[in-house]
Amino acid sequence: MSRNLTKTPAFKLELFLEHPKNERLHQTAAFKPQCRIVFLIMKNRFNSKIMKKIIFLLGTAREGRKSEKVFNFVLDIAKQRSDIEIQLVDIRDYPQTMTQGLSKPLTEKWRKMLKKTHGIVIVSPEYNHGYPGELKMFLDNAYEEYEGKPVAICGVSSGSVGGARMAEQLKLVLSAFQTIIINAAVYFANVNGLFDTSGAIQNRAYWEKQVNGMLDELIKYT
Repeated sequence: MSRNLTKTPAFKLELFLEHPKNERLHQTAAFKPQCRIVFLIMKNRFNSKIMKKIIFLLGTAREGRKSEKVFNFVLDIAKQRSDIEIQLVDIRDYPQTMTQGLSKPLTEKWRKMLKKTHGIVIVSPEYNHGYPGELKMFLDNAYEEYEGKPVAICGVSSGSVGGARMAEQLKLVLSAFQTIIINAAVYFANVNGLFDTSGAIQNRAYWEKQVNGMLDELIKYT
């Protein structure tokens, strides 16, 4: 039987302590050292029971994209976790014009999804030291909806740095959106030899640890 978390002591305590009428309570010396600690513990326990809605965004629409294999691997790891509700976004499903961006219905769909999400994982290849143009155009269809959202980056490249140069440029864009950029990025280098003939990733245990570490940090900031 599912539990109604809105009836838990932690939720009721959060409503009480965060209510504007209780501002004086926050300012008292008695509240800060004792009650606040108890409140934070109970709040963390409450939040730990909630699955976080995380957008997983594949940032390229190119034919023959190698980053799709990486994207599917990252999704596979996320599906094994009990703290994530996956929201899948493939840029191919959001066609854009060169000057007008997304259609109005797709723009509204993306913005509504952003408002409801707790965080974002972007899987993007590196093209000539940068991110795909369609990724930038897509991200530009929203602005204030990004504010305060934690964002993690998975870079993909055929070279040895795994999209690190792309990620550094993308961070400038994400910073302009006032997102929280997660340090624990994952760089999938030498993608042409990263998967075997069956489509399985080489050295899975290593990559699984890297992706879970990134997701752990992302969840921490939600």
